[in-house]
Amino acid sequence: MHSQMDARYDESLPPSSNRSYDYIPRPVRHWPPVGHELMKHWIYCPKRVRGSTICLERFPKHCAKELAQGNSRDDVVGWGLELVEGRDWKFLFVPLLMILVLSTTFGVAWAHFMNDISGGFTVASYMVTAFTLVLGTIEVVWDYV
Repeated sequence: MHSQMDARYDESLPPSSNRSYDYIPRPVRHWPPVGHELMKHWIYCPKRVRGSTICLERFPKHCAKELAQGNSRDDVVGWGLELVEGRDWKFLFVPLLMILVLSTTFGVAWAHFMNDISGGFTVASYMVTAFTLVLGTIEVVWDYV
């Protein structure tokens, strides 16, 4: 049933005047209701979460009507949370594209000015390999910092 629900992605909570939702504090003092760093900490240290009700208190809970799929004109709007995991591919793609363009330019310039194609592209391929390893290392280490 979840795959058949529509979703909107505005960064807003239900207004504090809407009593169909229950959440604390009302009105909300900051966005998101639970910060990214705290959520990340709880993912890596789940034992620290036991007994904490901060998420239950801060995330809006619809308490007026049951969310249901139907053909009625009275659509019930619910508020939810989507956790997005994985790599930021734009963060990886843009620097790799830049180093590819820079290394190719370097290889062509070296070949043109020094009349040595293999030497220019040897250095260019080393640049791409080294940068890829450095970027991969940063990505792996960043997950644990």
